[in-house]
Amino acid sequence: MKSYILIMIFLSSLLWATGLNFSHRVSLDTYYTDNVLNLSESSLDEFDGGTHPEKYDLETSDDLVTSVRLWLDVKHRYVLGHTSIQRLVLKFEKHWSNDLLDGGYIQLKHRQYLSKSVRVMADYFYYPEIYVNQYIPALKDVADYKEYSYAENAWRCTVEWDVTPALELAYRAEFTQKYYNKYFTEYDASGLKHRLVASYRVSDKLRISGFAAYESDDADGEDAYPDVSAITQIKDASYQENQTGISLDFAVTPSWKITAVAQYQMRFYQSDVAGDTYHLGRDDYRTDLRLEVETSQWKNLRIQPWWHLEKREVSSPFAEVKSAKEYVTNEMGVTVRF
Repeated sequence: MKSYILIMIFLSSLLWATGLNFSHRVSLDTYYTDNVLNLSESSLDEFDGGTHPEKYDLETSDDLVTSVRLWLDVKHRYVLGHTSIQRLVLKFEKHWSNDLLDGGYIQLKHRQYLSKSVRVMADYFYYPEIYVNQYIPALKDVADYKEYSYAENAWRCTVEWDVTPALELAYRAEFTQKYYNKYFTEYDASGLKHRLVASYRVSDKLRISGFAAYESDDADGEDAYPDVSAITQIKDASYQENQTGISLDFAVTPSWKITAVAQYQMRFYQSDVAGDTYHLGRDDYRTDLRLEVETSQWKNLRIQPWWHLEKREVSSPFAEVKSAKEYVTNEMGVTVRF
């Protein structure tokens, strides 16, 4: 309901705008993933061998995915005579083998230019449902596997500053809310993230960017249950996370560009609950590598082949957690924008 209210506010604000200019863009992304749920090696062996069929509601552990994204922009002058851009983004994602993973989001964006060198942006994202996997709840009266999924709201505020023609700095604050289904309400959480980005244009052909971020996520845990005697184990999925990354953009020619991105995340779970084996003393270390090649040889058409590697390593005093939560996922695809 909140998303519809925000859309109405977003659209009604245009009544006070002048010099309206409408535009749109569409992107089509098709990619292959060899590990659609980021399953560990032991979990993949279970699924492939059919050891616990009730544990995985999947047709295949890999998948071909197609997503369509639509941007609708309105450019105008709204505040202090400076340019404003309001944007509505709709995304839908189709998994050709595993329908239960189909999804998408709605995004509302307002970009306000305060001067030639300073910009402020406000974003809202709404994800109706994000499917994660099948797990057994902590509820005493439920003994079988249930869908583990959630809805999410995210609010962002970003300030960008062109310090010099070559140097750009940016700061982003983000607040998130996650609401899990009725079987896993102890995972309901609110989070706050701070992100700093510096981008420097070395030459006409090369730009280097780096970022650092800190995130804290506070889960409801036992507060989700008025009567803790109704559950078998109290779980606390709260965490703190540090993130760093670097990207290189290299223009081979005016119409060909290569982008390489490397990110590293360290997540530290905060649980101190005895028996909470999946969170107690657990640290996650995730590496993301991405390579893109973009060509814009044709007017209003960009084609971008890409490859993405995601790897998570886990430190835990419980060997079964390390075995269940470490994974490696490869994805490769092509994005077309027009």
